Amino acid sequence: MMMQQKPADQKRVALGVACGLVACAIPFLFKDVQKRELEVAHARDGGGGGGGILGKNEGGGTDEKKEDARKERLMTNSRGRKR
Repeated sequence: MMMQQKPADQKRVALGVACGLVACAIPFLFKDVQKRELEVAHARDGGGGGGGILGKNEGGGTDEKKEDARKERLMTNSRGRKR
């Protein structure tokens, strides 16, 4: 015999998801967390920055191109249009 579970209250689910999203966003309100995330992004993209693991890129201007490309990607939505 299979037991039936009552459907979840959609308002409670939405409230729980909203609370979870707010809780996850709180650390990004602090400047030191924002700075660390930016340093991680630079290190991931090969730009060094702030004593990153990969060091400075000696490509002569490629850091600016990568940063511009990253900003452009962030400014476009999934369909390729600017916000």
